[in-house]
Amino acid sequence: MTESIDKITEEIIQKLTLLIFKESQDNLINDGSLDTANILRDVDVGKDFVHYKAPYADIIDKGRGPGKINPKVLEGWVRRKLGIRNEAQVRAVAIKIANKIRARGFDGTFFMERAIESSMFKFKEK
Repeated sequence: MTESIDKITEEIIQKLTLLIFKESQDNLINDGSLDTANILRDVDVGKDFVHYKAPYADIIDKGRGPGKINPKVLEGWVRRKLGIRNEAQVRAVAIKIANKIRARGFDGTFFMERAIESSMFKFKEK
């Protein structure tokens, strides 16, 4: 009896984890948070966890407070996301964005929290 309860519990947890993974992927896509889409591929999904390994995943999820940021790390994003090709303009825009982040930070998308909440709701409906 205990074995069957354990097995059923494990299956439920695994199904919920997969639903959370799907919802989190959908959130990233629908939020427009993707640049290169590497974050979608760089993820570990276990029986009871979803872990996005990209170093910026937590920043997209939870945001970041004000603080210094190197504009160089934004230049690729400026080229890809904003379509700017002139290198002087790329640097200038990256510096402006870095200054704004330094002063204000930015809000997260909470893609994981929203995925967990919607998954729990959908799971309860089933």
